[in-house]
This record gives sequence, C-alpha cells and structure tokens, in this order.
Amino acid sequence: YFTYQISGTSKISGGRFRMPLFKYSSSLDVGYSYHWTLPPESIYAVTFNTVEGVRYDFSDFAGDWEYQFQLILGASDDVFPSSIDGSPLQQDIDNIFAASFEVQRDWFSFRTLYARGDISSGVSAVAPILGALRQTGFAGVADLLEINEDEGEFFEAGINFDFYDWFVGTEYINTDIKRSFFGENTAYYVTAGLRLGAFTPHITYEYEESDPKSFGEVDAIPLSVLVPFGPGGTDVPLRFVTAGLLDSGEGEFKTITLGLRYDFQPNMAFKVDVIRQDNELLSSEDATLLRFAVNYVFN
Repeated sequence: YFTYQISGTSKISGGRFRMPLFKYSSSLDVGYSYHWTLPPESIYAVTFNTVEGVRYDFSDFAGDWEYQFQLILGASDDVFPSSIDGSPLQQDIDNIFAASFEVQRDWFSFRTLYARGDISSGVSAVAPILGALRQTGFAGVADLLEINEDEGEFFEAGINFDFYDWFVGTEYINTDIKRSFFGENTAYYVTAGLRLGAFTPHITYEYEESDPKSFGEVDAIPLSVLVPFGPGGTDVPLRFVTAGLLDSGEGEFKTITLGLRYDFQPNMAFKVDVIRQDNELLSSEDATLLRFAVNYVFN
C-alpha cells in the first residue's frame, strides 16, 4: 500500500483498501463511530467492500462548504457465503470503476457514489440447472443466466442533518447484475435520534426489495422438456425449474430498530438495539432480535 501526496488538496493511493460505498465505510470496523450496535444490514451487508487498485482523492473548500471527491480503479476477489444455499461463493469483479462525491456544511452533509464492474461468480446450487439447460439444447439460456463477466452496477446516495441535540439521516442503494438470474435490489433506511447528555435514544426504519428477473428466452422453453429435480428425481418441466431460479431473487423486507446508546466514559459506549424484521412475502420468517454491544476507542 502506498500514498503519494500530489498537493495540499489531492493525493493518489495504491494497494488494497475499503470501497467508499457508504457513509460509514471508512469507520465500519469502529463501532464507536455510529449509534447502532451494527449499521442497517439491508444497506451495509453487501457482498464486496474492498478493492485492489488505485484511488485518487481530492478535497477542498468553497466558501463555507467542504467537499471531497474520490475516483477508484481496480479489481476485487472475495469468498463469502451464498445467499441461496450458504455454500462458499467465489466472486471476482474486474474493471471496477467507482466515483464518489461528498459535501458538507455545518449541520448538513450529502454524499453519493456510482460504481460498476464486470462480475464472475458461481453458485453450486445453480450449477445443476445450468447443466440441465445445456444438456437439453438451451445453452444460450444457461449463458444468459450464468454470472460470467456480467456488468454490475451500484448506486448510493445519503443525506444527513445533525444539529448535535438531534439528528436525522438516510441512505439509499440500488444494486443490479445485468443479464443474470440475480434480481435487482433496492434498499434504504431512515434514522433519527436525540442526544440527551450521555444517552442517545434512536429509531431506524429499513426497507429492502429485490425484483426477480424475467427473460423471454425462459418462457420459450417448451413444457415438454422434462428434467429430474429434487431429492426424488421427479421429472418436472425445465421451464418451471428455470423460472423458479429467477423467482428465488424476489424478496421484500421491512425492519424497525429501537435502540439506546449510553456513553458511560468519554471513550466507551454501551448499546442495545431491539430489531424487528417482517418478511412481506413469507411471514413465517418474521423475527425479533435483541442485540448488545460495548464499543471503545483508545485515547
């Protein structure tokens, strides 16, 4: 990792670093920097957040306004649990381009980011379906659904109002992998809190929605084409199996968090959050979570 200071307002860095995807990206591992036990997972639980490459930073003032700009070029190579079956999933992202802009003045701040890259990824649970498509003469459909150097895009925007005694903030994201079986994902949160001495009660509302993809090539698969599927190997129409894969990308969740932060020392905070999540498509998966945390920073 290296950093070269070009001038008093700009610098260039190279190596492995965290992507500036969100408001708290630079301090994500420092729990003391935010009021929750963990930031809203509908926004912050993305499958990549580091990149190997180069980054250009520029920051300056325009009157009372302070602004920052970042430009990133690079690649990412990560392994994480698949959201479909929990198996290890290799994800490679090449040709990453990302640009972020942030401006702030007194109690107001705004930031936004756009990123894109060429994504290759394999999910073991999907491989049998892609194999069945190729074996029955529908290799084109398999290539369409497979994530192999497909363009992915990510957009984020956030606004915060912090008057010290109270604050309101929001972030919004949109994620999509073009021409793949993964659905387009949209999520946002709105949070507000009061600072009452050492205590900070707060509330956060989150919404997340994933829209399944629809391809005419899948609808064109004849119902007469059958493949063995499931534990018993029962023959079912390949069109239904493939459509089920696309529908697996559908989801809608609403989450409310009530929390309290207590700064019992100048550098230590105790936090408790009560989190209620409702699955709008499958109510049997509704859940309530009680979470505690103690965060500190060294003086």
